[in-house]
Amino acid sequence: MRSYHDKNVVYLIIISFIILLQIICFIYPIRAQEQSPVLQINPSFVLTEYADDLGQKTNETSININIPSSTWNLSSIDINFTSIKMSSETVTLEEYETGFETIRKNFFEILGMQLNISEQSTFFAVEIFGYKIEGSINPGPVYVRIEGWDSGSRRPNGIIYGEQIELNITQIPGWYIQTFNSPIILSPGYYCLVIDGSNVKSQDKYYWYINNQNPNSSLYMCMYDGEEGVWQNRFGDVFLHKIKRQVDRSYYPEDINMTARINNKLYPVQNEGAIGTGKLSVTKLNFCPGCFNMNIFISNNISTELLLDYNYCICIHNSFIEKATGIIRQDSNIQWILQPSITRFSFNHSLKFNFPKNWFNFSILMNGINITSLIYLNYSSRLLYLPNSTIVNGINWKITANSPNINFQLNVPKSIFGPQQDILFSIQEPAMPGNYTIILYNSLGFPIDVQNLQLPDDTNLYQYSLSANPEAGIYRGLVFWNNATDAGLSIYEFQIEVPFIVPIELIYRILFLILAVLILSCLSFILVKRTKRIKAERKQRIHNEYMDALNIDYFIVSDKNSGLCLYDQNIAGDKMDSSLISSFLQAIRSFGIELTKSKQESQTIKLEYHDFKILMSEFKDFRLVFIMKDNPSEDFIDSVDLISRKIDDNFGKAIENFDGGLDVFKEIRNILEKYLYISLIYPLRVERKKKIKITQNEKAIIDQALKILEQRNSDYFYVSHLIEIKSKFQVKDVEDILKLIKKEIFIPMVVTPE
Repeated sequence: MRSYHDKNVVYLIIISFIILLQIICFIYPIRAQEQSPVLQINPSFVLTEYADDLGQKTNETSININIPSSTWNLSSIDINFTSIKMSSETVTLEEYETGFETIRKNFFEILGMQLNISEQSTFFAVEIFGYKIEGSINPGPVYVRIEGWDSGSRRPNGIIYGEQIELNITQIPGWYIQTFNSPIILSPGYYCLVIDGSNVKSQDKYYWYINNQNPNSSLYMCMYDGEEGVWQNRFGDVFLHKIKRQVDRSYYPEDINMTARINNKLYPVQNEGAIGTGKLSVTKLNFCPGCFNMNIFISNNISTELLLDYNYCICIHNSFIEKATGIIRQDSNIQWILQPSITRFSFNHSLKFNFPKNWFNFSILMNGINITSLIYLNYSSRLLYLPNSTIVNGINWKITANSPNINFQLNVPKSIFGPQQDILFSIQEPAMPGNYTIILYNSLGFPIDVQNLQLPDDTNLYQYSLSANPEAGIYRGLVFWNNATDAGLSIYEFQIEVPFIVPIELIYRILFLILAVLILSCLSFILVKRTKRIKAERKQRIHNEYMDALNIDYFIVSDKNSGLCLYDQNIAGDKMDSSLISSFLQAIRSFGIELTKSKQESQTIKLEYHDFKILMSEFKDFRLVFIMKDNPSEDFIDSVDLISRKIDDNFGKAIENFDGGLDVFKEIRNILEKYLYISLIYPLRVERKKKIKITQNEKAIIDQALKILEQRNSDYFYVSHLIEIKSKFQVKDVEDILKLIKKEIFIPMVVTPE
């Protein structure tokens, strides 16, 4: 019980402390931790990287060079052409039709056209003008090939050059290209373009148009008559055909007016010694191709495409914007941090940064390693140069520098303010152009206002209106300034004076504290009274249990139906006839049932006879009878109900099936001793035990018991002897006596010695 009371006291103290702490915090505000003010800005700077690249290309028709990205600029280009010769060309030998010849079965089955090759050529394809009519389901194949020419008989000689291919033609008249599977190289001489339809069927026809009126050339055309088995030829008539070829022909670039188009300007290619070689050198270009693959078109005056082999060297540069971090803080230089990302492109790559004139104390870190000593740094020309040896892919760069904290003045006409007044100040003229960030801190160190000014566009005046109840104390105005390259900070302090007025919040808190104290006092009073009442009730209950135990003379358990005695015990009185008492009470019960016409499972009856009080309680199949000196307490009635239930739990089945045997009911005595404390009225014997742990109060009781045994010259004593020694009844003593009985130091003697 004391523990419960102590907890309540602790709770009350904690609640009171919290309330008091709130009031103290209101009266004496806790100041925020003041830190050095810092503003971070992010201006942009231009960095330029440079790269030189070499390369070699063959069999190109234009200048095609890779660059890192579309933002790079071409500064200069040098190209040495090692081979300038003709690429493929399409030569039209005849293109105007005046008639046609037909390939069909048993008529002209093969048609040929004489070719005159004046210089070594590589044939890629030929084109013919014609169409076809196919009447059969599976027409036979028609082939195109180049054969040698028999000048004597003026017909193809059967020697095939390259591989023949199937004719590519449709039913619509027009030009149709026939591309050879592999280029065919022909030396100067006569050859024949042959269309072989010897496998055609009678329903199929193929038409090849001719110019037989005014052809451009004087060559032979020939036809094989399949029915007669002979060749026929005509001079001056020409089948319409074109050839796509490449001639092994080199040029001096100046002879063909060879030029390169760069940034919409034409630059001439100069001769360079032997035929087929040349040189192009262009400087001060500053040309951005806008792509990853720079293509420079090559033109000439021979209207044919050139095939080029060349070596090149280019110089390129790229200017890019890099976001920097500028840190402005009180009593310190401005710190600048750049972290560029650099990707190496060529064998020679470098980076330049023209830093602002006020910057100093540079530090360059490459993956956290300081390499400032390896960097070219010139404060006079304001140049930072990362050489080729330092540019490596995958590097984390960090460039740091300082600049002085630029001092500027504020025009502060007044430094002491009161409630609902305006804090005013301005940037002193002439104001430096740039960004101004103004932060006002109250006396607790918290920012209460932030304003941004852009001069010269905005007004240079700062204004802030105080509330009707501002925090008193020192306010600080921090004015940060920065432009694209420099920064600074000025700080001014203002005194805020507030007349003493008891805040309404403080009044509310005091009233709340008074109310809380009153409530807590009432609660404490109620809790103390409740604690005392519980302790008194508990003490009274123990007192009643002990007095009830002393009040019992005789105890009987009998069968409810037959009235036979099952168990009886003489506790403090004289020995009685339990059978006679049971019969007498059975008769009274029967009379009561007959009179009330009621037969309940459980009921309690109180009787008085001479100097005895008889308490009879029935429960299921048995009856409890207590013969007592005085009326018991109300707690005793509750104990009787509990004893009835415990007897029913342990002996209910034996009572229900009672066959005359009584030995089974002897253990009822244990239930009486446990729930009625009748062991307190037995004579007690002291058993000295050395290994039992006892309290100091228990030891004192044992000593008193031993003293009583010695005085009475007896082997036993009664609890009443111990209580007589005390000035009044002590519940704690009875509790300790019960503990000693439980520890078997005090041994109850059920039968009182003579």
